[in-house]
Amino acid sequence: MAEEQQSKESGFVSTVAKRELAPLVATAATAATGYALRKATEVWEQKLRPKVQEKGGGRAVARETLETAAEKVGGPASDKITSLAEKVGGEGGGQKSPAQAGASSSSNAGREQRQRQREQRRQERSRAIERAGSS
Repeated sequence: MAEEQQSKESGFVSTVAKRELAPLVATAATAATGYALRKATEVWEQKLRPKVQEKGGGRAVARETLETAAEKVGGPASDKITSLAEKVGGEGGGQKSPAQAGASSSSNAGREQRQRQREQRRQERSRAIERAGSS
């Protein structure tokens, strides 16, 4: 009888703990995902993007990677990888045309404007929360 009572209590405690911890775990997972995304973006902007640009852009890096893979693989698969590398490289070695470069800079300007607007909204929300807390 005592063992049965103890098992029911531990089952109840376990159920309550799961219900109470579920939102906390979900919040932690969301925060961790946001942090990982911010860090990944930061690493891309500060470390990877300059190296990719230094090598001639994304197409040049993809072509170089495929050519290296073709050398390591060998055999009939090597020919297919090499032809894919040639297609990826295309004419001009992945260089942007002036029209593409202009479109890229205008999209960057739009992105920067949206980032500034988001930052401004964050600051406004933060001030509103501070005002509400001090009342």
